Amino acid sequence: MTLKNYLFIPLLSVLLAPSHGFSWGENGHRIVATIAEKRLSPVAKKAVKELLGQESMPQVSTWMDFIKSDHEWDYAKAYHHVNVPNGQDYWTSKKDPKGDIVKAIIYYEDVLRDKKSSKQDKKIALKFLIHLVGDIHQPLHIGRQEDLGGNKIFVKWFSEETNLHRVWDESLIAFQKLSYTEYTNFIDHISYAEARAWEKSSVIDWVNESMEKREKIYSGLIDEKNKKIHRLSYEYNYENIELLNGCLKRAGVRLARFLNNIFEGKKNIDSDVIREKLGNKPRYDLP
Repeated sequence: MTLKNYLFIPLLSVLLAPSHGFSWGENGHRIVATIAEKRLSPVAKKAVKELLGQESMPQVSTWMDFIKSDHEWDYAKAYHHVNVPNGQDYWTSKKDPKGDIVKAIIYYEDVLRDKKSSKQDKKIALKFLIHLVGDIHQPLHIGRQEDLGGNKIFVKWFSEETNLHRVWDESLIAFQKLSYTEYTNFIDHISYAEARAWEKSSVIDWVNESMEKREKIYSGLIDEKNKKIHRLSYEYNYENIELLNGCLKRAGVRLARFLNNIFEGKKNIDSDVIREKLGNKPRYDLP
């Protein structure tokens, strides 16, 4: 079975209405990657440099969105999220066995670890991981099928007609009117204790955490048929920006630890357990 067949989900079942609805916007991913890049160990920093060459982690962090315009990569659209209904968890929720964000993260961890992987395969795997660890920390990427991760929750952002998913992918970050480097400098004041606590978590823990956070995001914005179009503006920014910033910071810290462990030959928390449950076996037939 090829990688494409293994992780592909029929596009219509996962398409998040607008094309930009698959992940953090460009600045969100660059912020996560910048936070992570500063925390790479010497071993990991050298390995990343060997794979990416002159490109930096922030530069390649948006690659997974850029390839959406290339049909050769259509199968990768499935990787950006997973649907988990309220009252369930990742393991009890109904999932297409062909792929989701958890399977993709564990798979590409395997690619990076395996000595048989080519340099090109490892480079692609690294690009995927940089993006996907960011995505899994955007709470609406652990979505509810009934509203496609907030894409069917229609709102107004100030006077702009949009949806809740896009507000969290792009609008809140853009509203701060900062470059990604400025934004990183504003929020990257993470204590040693905070970082160590955040690092003690598995990929499934990240899913559970995002589910908890999405409850606050949805609060007051949904009804049975979403009849009311809510207007979100200054108050919504005030009430949610720290939650969003926390997601970005956790993603950056955890991405660094995830890569450090891979390149230093150390285990990531519960990856072996998750891999066994998923039945993920190495398949290195990347495009």
